[in-house]
Amino acid sequence: MRILIINSILRTPEGNKVIPPRRLQDCYVYRFARAFAALGHCVTLVAAEEYRPLESEPDFGHAPVETVFFRSLWPRLLHPGYLPVHPGLVGFLRRRGAEFDLIVSSEVFQVSSLMAALICPRRTVCWHEMICHQRRLFTLPARFWYNVVARLFMRHVRVVPRSPRADRFIRRYLPDVSPGYVTHGVDLDRFPVQRRKERRFAVVARFVPHKRVDRTIAAFAELVRDAAYRDFVLDIFGMGELEPELRAQCRELGVAGQVIFHGQQPFETVVESLGRTMGLLTSTQRDQVLLSIPEALACGTPVLTTTVPDMASDVERWGAGLVLDGWGASELRFLVEHNAQLVERAVACREELSMRHLAGLLLEQAGRAVRPGAV
Repeated sequence: MRILIINSILRTPEGNKVIPPRRLQDCYVYRFARAFAALGHCVTLVAAEEYRPLESEPDFGHAPVETVFFRSLWPRLLHPGYLPVHPGLVGFLRRRGAEFDLIVSSEVFQVSSLMAALICPRRTVCWHEMICHQRRLFTLPARFWYNVVARLFMRHVRVVPRSPRADRFIRRYLPDVSPGYVTHGVDLDRFPVQRRKERRFAVVARFVPHKRVDRTIAAFAELVRDAAYRDFVLDIFGMGELEPELRAQCRELGVAGQVIFHGQQPFETVVESLGRTMGLLTSTQRDQVLLSIPEALACGTPVLTTTVPDMASDVERWGAGLVLDGWGASELRFLVEHNAQLVERAVACREELSMRHLAGLLLEQAGRAVRPGAV
């Protein structure tokens, strides 16, 4: 089967700045495209020119993925990290659209998805993530898009949501929503299982207000006041504007020697830490997608999270951690006392997190959007 994947935004902008990846292999959507190729399909990936990688490196040992980059129109007005517009994609779809048995476009609220819906409506699937109207300009552009644009011009497109909440949201606007959802997965080859854990926890986050790393530190400080947990360590990976305040908080709470700020570390270092920790901790108040959650689970590491991330429902369903808003020291104790059982549950859900498994599941959920007879 020939599959076109349209995902203009390869990385989340930092502030308003688009930062291109060092290599394509570092991008989640490229690895997901590679999972389709590993299933025997011919895959083409479309992305914004602004995300062209800094280095061109052969992807040895993997099925090839054709990558096409298009320049964004008026990047100062239509930010390529939020709402990219590619005039060149129109010609590309008109010239080559008939080649593809399936077109997978990321998000309903994207101009690229609208282009695919207008030119190849019956073979387009939107893999949809949003669970509410985007907040920019008081949600007015998003409300107009979903209520008018999507209902008028995208009603023939099949939508595959990425979570139960995304499912409930998009069903308010479009009629053809798949019966199941397809979440974010991981490339299992990059995340070895590690059952033997050390007496430590891990945080992977930017130091910005909504991440509430301060709450995580406060809960950890309360835990280690107990003599039975005094030897625990908290590894924090990340950078951001709040680092001086977080370091000061650690000094005030008397845990400066037990909270280690590692800064921005190579991928392999973070994975190694995720593998040996007793739990990944997140106190986020806003992040819908946290790829660190499936990455930790793939390492066999339980997760303690708020209800905010999409994958919180999966953590709860698998019993591979705890999901609670305002969690504290008692939940950390639970993670330690039941760690062996939680680790086995995390290991048991690995295959459901496999990118290959999820690529196959997305093809199933695409249903009638796949060209008849395509294999």
